[in-house]
Amino acid sequence: MYALRALAQASDAPGRRGEIHQPDQYTALTAPAVIDSPPAAALLFDPENVFYDATLWKRWLSQLLTRMGLHAPFPDFFTRWEEECREEVDLGRRDYWDALREYLAQEGLSPGMIAEVFAAGVRRKHRFESDVRPLAGVAETLMRLSARGFALAVVSNTPRRSEHVLRELDGMGLRNLFMASVTSLDIGEAMPQAGCYRAALERMGLDAAEVVFIASQPRSLEGAARLGVRTIAFNSYPAAPPSAASLEQFPELCRIVHPARRIQRAG
Repeated sequence: MYALRALAQASDAPGRRGEIHQPDQYTALTAPAVIDSPPAAALLFDPENVFYDATLWKRWLSQLLTRMGLHAPFPDFFTRWEEECREEVDLGRRDYWDALREYLAQEGLSPGMIAEVFAAGVRRKHRFESDVRPLAGVAETLMRLSARGFALAVVSNTPRRSEHVLRELDGMGLRNLFMASVTSLDIGEAMPQAGCYRAALERMGLDAAEVVFIASQPRSLEGAARLGVRTIAFNSYPAAPPSAASLEQFPELCRIVHPARRIQRAG
């Protein structure tokens, strides 16, 4: 059976945990020596590929599909998924596995091959998502930023409620650092739509000019910039938008942002 043979050969761990595997076109950009911007009261993060490696499942699936004979290079194989399918899933309008089944069929897999992918993949995806670990330097940097007086919050495109995101942060030992969490499922809008950022700003009680947004997705960074939020790209693919500053290493964030005032975090 195609998938079972492929699964036996596919790498069990496609890259070290806590580290994003970056092929040549998936590279972090170099941070500028100075960011000429006023102090900020808060930092808003999209955790995906910023706090943790969100590529593990897709890289594993790409390996599996390639061994089954499908041309499925990571990350290019998932470009159309991100552009055409993901938002419906993140808004809770489609089940993830139903959407993936249709996507794989459109990419040329037979029903039998898709069934084998699901048989191998459902449990594997759950494993990746239930063992989220922070990238190198993330926990220490966030603690330093919080201690310097920044309010911290997260906004996520995900088919899960904020409570789930907060549990993930708790599993990484970071929950007590954050005053707010907003997800696409919570509010019925996904980044780069303005409602996501506005909901986060409202939760923090701040204006756009008081906040810096850090994310990996160029479209999400562009959406924030359109509202007047300053933006910083980290692990951005394919390239950070011109409006965003860029980090090469996460701890550099401590050097290029400066706190305006201390905000009491919600309990």
